[in-house]
Order: sequence, then C-alpha cells, then structure tokens
Amino acid sequence: MGLLAPKGVPADIIQLLADEVRTILNEEKTKEALNLQGIEGVGNSPKEFAAFLRADLQRTYKIIKENNITPD
Repeated sequence: MGLLAPKGVPADIIQLLADEVRTILNEEKTKEALNLQGIEGVGNSPKEFAAFLRADLQRTYKIIKENNITPD
C-alpha cells in the first residue's frame, strides 16, 4: 500500500507529503490501528517506494511471462 501522486507534482511537494505521512505513521495511535489490521507502516522515502514498485512490477511481469498468463 502506498501514497501516489500524479506525474508532474513538484519534488518539494512530494517530499513534504512523504515527511507528513512518516510523521503520522510514527504516531502510537496510528501504529496501533495499523497493527490491528496486520499492517506495518514503513514510511520510506519517495525514491525507495519507487524502487519497490519497480521491483514488484518486474517480479509480476516475470511470473506472467513464465506462466503464459493472458487476460481473459
């Protein structure tokens, strides 16, 4: 799960949002609420999240290709 923004949003706004989300994720009430749902808030940087998404897409594409999965 992550927070995404449209292409073209200025980097300083992206960083501000990331900082605010990280602050919220570090609040005890937020941690407790997420833990009840089996979620661990990570709060990584925008670059780290982008890298995670790219790696996840590559894994998914590999699985699709290896298993000849096609849309119905």
